[in-house]
Order: sequence, then structure tokens, then C-alpha cells
Amino acid sequence: MEEKFRLPFDDLAPLETFNPDAFIPKNPDERDVCNFVLSLAVFYNDFKDIAWAHSRLSLGRTDDPVISRYQGQYSGMQNHLFKLTCSIFHEIFRGIEKNVETLKHPILQEVTRKLSSENRAAWLELVNLSQEKYSSSDPDFRNILLLIRHKTGSHISPNEMGIGYKKGFYKVDGTAASDAYISRGHTLGTSRFYFGDVAVIGYMSSSIITKMELTVFIEKVNKVQDKVNRALRFVVENFIMTRGYGFSKAKE
Repeated sequence: MEEKFRLPFDDLAPLETFNPDAFIPKNPDERDVCNFVLSLAVFYNDFKDIAWAHSRLSLGRTDDPVISRYQGQYSGMQNHLFKLTCSIFHEIFRGIEKNVETLKHPILQEVTRKLSSENRAAWLELVNLSQEKYSSSDPDFRNILLLIRHKTGSHISPNEMGIGYKKGFYKVDGTAASDAYISRGHTLGTSRFYFGDVAVIGYMSSSIITKMELTVFIEKVNKVQDKVNRALRFVVENFIMTRGYGFSKAKE
């Protein structure tokens, strides 16, 4: 019998349990707090999944400038994960922004008070970023995240893809800058529309990222990744303990 492939998940911390009542409100005014922190746990898992996929994909990175199927698919997948990262950050900021009153609840105040100074600073920075207002005249970091999500991530805008396609394949004078590439396989695994990846990259580079230097934007994204990892993880864990519930070792 063929052995099934085992994913490298052995670095996970030991399995533990806690009473699920931790997220059940004891009073009506606790409902929004319980639900908000529960949403942070879901956000954290989504972020972790994307980060894990990106770290595994990065193991196959190549700087070979030669055009190839390998390089084309690698670049396309890398940019896809970048879009997903930006999209989940937008959703995290939006979730915090919509629950600004919930942040004032005594339970959450106690939770954040118990955070280490470093983790509390990370949480407060996320809260501050969530309060930035969108501005079409002066696009900020949050606005760029919004555009990436709405135009190329969770939503695919046909008009914007057309703009990106022309930007990726044509010079200013209208002449073609390169050929378009495709792998016409018979299965999902053997097929890819590389020109679709070019359309996304073309639009992002010409209409979104130009609003902020690319290196500056990537640096901000990397910093947010660290803040999300620190803040959300410990806010959720501290919430469970603040509610009076502990953790027990589970049998595996």
C-alpha cells in the first residue's frame, strides 16, 4: 500500500484543550467581545495558512532570469500569495475598525493590559492602522491594501485586468513588448495561463503600487506580518485565560 504524503506539521506545539465556554457570553454585553476575539482567531489562522504556503513556496525560489515554465508558475504563485496576504490584512484592519467600541470593553482592556510591553505595542499599532481613513487624493497603506483586495484579490475586476494586460505586454507606442505564454495541459496541474499573471502584475505595478514606492510598501507589509503574529496570537490566548479558563494537555 502506497504511503500517503505527510505534511511537515510536526513543528506545531503540543495539543491542548480548554473549555469552549470561554467564547460563550455570560452577560449580554459580552457577546460582541466574545465574537470579536473569535474572529481574531479565524483571522490568525488564515494569516498563518498563507504565511506557511509562502514559506514552503520560497524553498523553490530561483533567480534564473531565463523564461521557463518553472519560473512562470513560481512567480505567479508568489504574487497570488502576496495578494492574499494583502487581502487578509485589509480584513483584519476592517474587523478592528468595525469593533472600535468593543475595544473599550473591560474584558478586552484587561486582556491587553496583561500583554507583554512588546506584544501590547504590536496590538496598539494594528489598532492605530485600522483607524486610518481612506483618501483618494492621498492614498495610504490601508488604501493600497483595499485596492489590491478589491481589484486583484478577493474580487477580479475585468476592466483593471485589461489595463494590466496592456501594461504588461505593450510599449507606450502600442507595439508588443513580448510574446504571451501559456501551458495547455490536460489537467489543472499541467496547465497555466501565464499571461493572466502578467495582467495582475501589470495592473498592480502601474495603477496601485505606484501610489507608494514598492520597497516601502513591501517593508510595511513585512512589519504588519510581525505585528499580526504577535498581537493576535496573544490577545486570543490571554482572552481565554482572562475569562477564567486554563489549558490542559490533550491526548494524541
